Amino acid sequence: MKSILLPAVFQAALLASACAEIKNGDFASGKEGWRGAGKVDKVDGDTVATVNLSKFNFSELSQAFKMPASTKRMKITLAVKVSTDYAFNDKSRNVADLDWKPGGSYRWTALAYPRSDLHLRVASGKVRYQYRVFELKKGEWNFLSTEMDVSDPELIEMAICFPAGSGTMSVTKVKAEAVEEAKR
Repeated sequence: MKSILLPAVFQAALLASACAEIKNGDFASGKEGWRGAGKVDKVDGDTVATVNLSKFNFSELSQAFKMPASTKRMKITLAVKVSTDYAFNDKSRNVADLDWKPGGSYRWTALAYPRSDLHLRVASGKVRYQYRVFELKKGEWNFLSTEMDVSDPELIEMAICFPAGSGTMSVTKVKAEAVEEAKR
């Protein structure tokens, strides 16, 4: 019996390491695995990364990770709480003059900062860059979900991009999961 369980446990450990998805998406280990803006805090009992918005510059919280080798598409979910005093600064020189609408998904060959309360930017292999633009409600948790293409599951870079403005935004429960293709 031990000889059967040990290989199964060993295989599960190998599979888990081969499928290294978002690390520390709940910020329980501080900002370990993350780069960029924010400090770890508690909001409504959840451990979060809180970003004090910069009046003129966008801020980012990013992480590079891998997905299983067969991954062609992934689902990203996260929770974001916006302070009641949040205000977007559309006078920031960093705001790109793009006609991108909240809820839309876009591909662009360069870094861009659209007029939005929050956007996700994902780079994977030859796909540079995919964006998803969100509109958020002030003073409450916004539970966000989107799917994006994966061209190179060995190197995915995801950035949560916070706008130029005033107020704070807190993020937690960040996950990326492979989306299985429908059987044909």
